[in-house]
Amino acid sequence: MLSRFQFPSQLAASLPFVPHLDKALAPLGSSVKTYAAAIGAVYVAVKTTQAVACLGRGLVSYVLANPLHLAGDLRKVGDWAVVTGASDGIGKEYAHQLAAKGLNVVLFGRNQEKTEQVAQEIRSVYKVLAKVIILDLARITADDVKVIQEQLLSLKIALLINNAGIICDTERFLAAPVTDEKAVDMVNVNITAVVLVTRAVLPIMLAQGKGYIMNMSSGLGEKPVIGMALYAASKTFIDYFSQALDYEYKCKGVRVQSVICGMVATNMLPVKQRSSCFTADPRAFVSSALGLVGVRQRHHGHWKAALMSLLGRPMPAYCLLPCNK
Repeated sequence: MLSRFQFPSQLAASLPFVPHLDKALAPLGSSVKTYAAAIGAVYVAVKTTQAVACLGRGLVSYVLANPLHLAGDLRKVGDWAVVTGASDGIGKEYAHQLAAKGLNVVLFGRNQEKTEQVAQEIRSVYKVLAKVIILDLARITADDVKVIQEQLLSLKIALLINNAGIICDTERFLAAPVTDEKAVDMVNVNITAVVLVTRAVLPIMLAQGKGYIMNMSSGLGEKPVIGMALYAASKTFIDYFSQALDYEYKCKGVRVQSVICGMVATNMLPVKQRSSCFTADPRAFVSSALGLVGVRQRHHGHWKAALMSLLGRPMPAYCLLPCNK
């Protein structure tokens, strides 16, 4: 074994490279072997500490945050929440659960009939106010910022959730999105709308001196995903944009969170994936994500998404679409 610094016998037995390491270092002398072993021990200690810290953060975020009520009290910040993409899926569930907490809601939607129906459900069930803004985010322009702001200026906004998004099939870039127009739509909804709606709402929060913004990113944005190049890149933008905004404005009382969403059983997810053990129920996902408001700047919203992200880190980016397809 290595001079002056020795691997514990049980550890050495479980690491088959140790005898080979001893042999490789033999010509280098005892002092070099000692330093090499020390560096290896430090590396193992650092990685172990990181793993324990990761486990601790996960425990706090996805097990303890809700029962311990660690989230910021939205009612102390304002009495309105703004949700984009609120007529269906996760956005609709966000609107319902925020209304259940006693917040009035502003619902952004493209389809007036569907969005008005959600608003009416919320008014009827939760006895709160629900305001509807009909806007096709795929066609949003800089001129819409002032229009949005004028409709929200009188409201005390506690939370903005930039939830609206477009996804495409898994295929090479020129095949998915299938047309140039749909590619532009994806950029507008997934990126431009997040920027412009934030530019409309953020000044209102700064005037209040406080507020929360939740931007919905995706686990697919954590690495380059071949076969979903544009979608994954758009979600990476949201993640980095959110991290930078939080650093810029937390000193002014506004916190910006990046929610690295995993698979949630909505219409955006292929039917065969909705029953996966890694797929979260929309109600459970939203409840968990709202329980993390103000707790962590960057999180996965639900433990299933966090676990999937952890397991997917060693996975190569090309796994979704082999180059010979």
